[in-house]
Amino acid sequence: MLKIKVLHENVIEAENTIRFLRNQLHKVGKLTWGIIPAAGKGLRFGCNTPKQYQTVCGEIILKKSISAIAAISEAAKLSLILVVLAKDDEYFKKLNIESKILADLTLKVPVVAIKEGKETRKDSVLAGLRLINNVARPDDWIIVHDAARPGLSQNTLNRFWFEASKNISGGILALKVNDTLKVEANNSSKNNISLIEKTLPREKCWIAQTPQMFPMEKLFCALQSVKDVTDESSAMESKGYFPKLIDGELLNLKITRPEDLKFMEKQLMEEDNANRHKGFFIGQGYDVHPLVKDRKLILGGVEIVHHTGLLGHSDADVLIHAIIDAILGASGLGDIGKLFPDNESMYKNADSRILLKLVTEKIIEKNLKINQIDSTVIAEKPKLINHIGQMVENLKEDTCCSLVNVKATTTEKLGYIGRQEGIAAQAVVSLVSTNNIIEP
Repeated sequence: MLKIKVLHENVIEAENTIRFLRNQLHKVGKLTWGIIPAAGKGLRFGCNTPKQYQTVCGEIILKKSISAIAAISEAAKLSLILVVLAKDDEYFKKLNIESKILADLTLKVPVVAIKEGKETRKDSVLAGLRLINNVARPDDWIIVHDAARPGLSQNTLNRFWFEASKNISGGILALKVNDTLKVEANNSSKNNISLIEKTLPREKCWIAQTPQMFPMEKLFCALQSVKDVTDESSAMESKGYFPKLIDGELLNLKITRPEDLKFMEKQLMEEDNANRHKGFFIGQGYDVHPLVKDRKLILGGVEIVHHTGLLGHSDADVLIHAIIDAILGASGLGDIGKLFPDNESMYKNADSRILLKLVTEKIIEKNLKINQIDSTVIAEKPKLINHIGQMVENLKEDTCCSLVNVKATTTEKLGYIGRQEGIAAQAVVSLVSTNNIIEP
């Protein structure tokens, strides 16, 4: 992914970035532009913190919704995801979402955030369209997704894209109504009593979800012509267009109330556990380097003050090297010496964290992700207990893995490690497939 600043301070700055990104794709014809309106206060959620900034399975909902849309098929040619925040938004910075986006190696699409949100969803989407309008083609696709709809699966998203893109007016994800629909009588909710006025036929009724996707010019004109709507499809319908209804999924629900969040978390955890059985791979790695004077001691990306450092062609970070070998072993990609030969000058004094990120990108391309890392540094000195926390954070960031463990031990003064002549590390890594297709 092209690494760019995410949160922009003003419209001009955002327009310049969007124009730059469009110029990078000048050879590409029809593009798709993503918009996530994220200016809502989430009053029905009943919490001071807006619902899009709550967490589900340890990840901020807004960030998870961004990642969901970013996983769209490359055939869509998604150029960027524009997140429209409230003008008084303080949570995007407070929760450090920008750094989370930039550190996520699975995000292959640039993200631009701007505090130009309005009071209504319609006007927030329009604010985003105005930023895109100067560089987008009239027939470019606009895909709009809710900020608080993090359960969208990649399979459903790609099926949606291929079906909606075949219809001249685009389409939306939606669920057929299975239950009987009742209309509440006027003024019947006084004294907290709701009475039924009539029953509606359900045969042709659907529950709208997102994403919703439409041609740029048609959507822009439609939204400008209506007073207010609760989704983009309503504006398109008012202009006589016929968007396609595409089967959605139950897990793609919009977080509105606390019970929605509990349901979502439970379902996502069950799905994650099920996915672990689709393809599970284990690899182990080991590395050792000698300790010498006049070299930095770097372990897990942390520079540690010591009178000797590790000797090697790169920065000789034995911990990261062992982890890299374990990842390569689990994914069947050889070993670190094959991938980064020690006789090539480009890897002289290389930062091992950069090498680790490159390896992570390689396995992501193979539809794999790192599920768990367990590692051990074997050193007589120095003591590492005060540095392990930062090592873990570095490794989590570089591997997009949330379950990382680093241990340290000695050899009780036995052997070359006990004589402080070197430091070794070993690691075990598990990988899981991210779809139903495991590449050979």
